[in-house]
Amino acid sequence: MENASKALIIAGAILLSIVLITLGVLIIGRGQDAIDSTNIDDQVLSTWNQKFTQYEGNGVNGSTVNTLLNSIISSNSIANSNGEKEKVITLSSSVITQNTSDCYDCIKTNGQPATTGLKNITKWAVNTKKYNVKFDYNPKGYVAVVSISASTT
Repeated sequence: MENASKALIIAGAILLSIVLITLGVLIIGRGQDAIDSTNIDDQVLSTWNQKFTQYEGNGVNGSTVNTLLNSIISSNSIANSNGEKEKVITLSSSVITQNTSDCYDCIKTNGQPATTGLKNITKWAVNTKKYNVKFDYNPKGYVAVVSISASTT
């Protein structure tokens, strides 16, 4: 009888150990899934922004600026058709002009067009000139505004 009770205590301890180990593995597995999904989101965001930020800098050639603008127009078209407003990029520039037909959902403010997304432009960058290109980001981390100005170098 004494051996039987000891055997039951040992069996109970082994069963309890197996349950605790299983719970530990499940908790670690769920935590790893959360970490992996965060890394994937960061990678998607980084890859998306890299399509545009590769053109950032001072003294950028006009032909490179035109390539960037074409890329933005194409990207905005896709983002608008997919309803992804956070991926729409606007243009802030004194050297590249736009009018109300150049943007999605244009709103006039003080006689000047303000846009919610570039879809065309009136004046392209001059291939032989240099420009400064800078980006601003929305709260979700996507490129939201491209600022293009004439370079002084």
